[in-house]
Amino acid sequence: PYGIAISPKNEIYICDYENNRIQVFDSKGNFFFKFGSKGNGEGKLNHPREIAFDRTKQFILITDCYNHRVQI
Repeated sequence: PYGIAISPKNEIYICDYENNRIQVFDSKGNFFFKFGSKGNGEGKLNHPREIAFDRTKQFILITDCYNHRVQI
């Protein structure tokens, strides 16, 4: 795991760098769901490294390391 962020709903979002996905846990640390898979298309990730929330527009921003971009 690399980056971590807490959502407005107090969910914990973690960048699962080696597995090319984001894992989400509830506020007690219980696994909730995951999203993302390896690739370079829309919604695909190649080693996500950092994550943040744009609380005004409700966006999740993810640095997609080996695709050299930020996914929104």
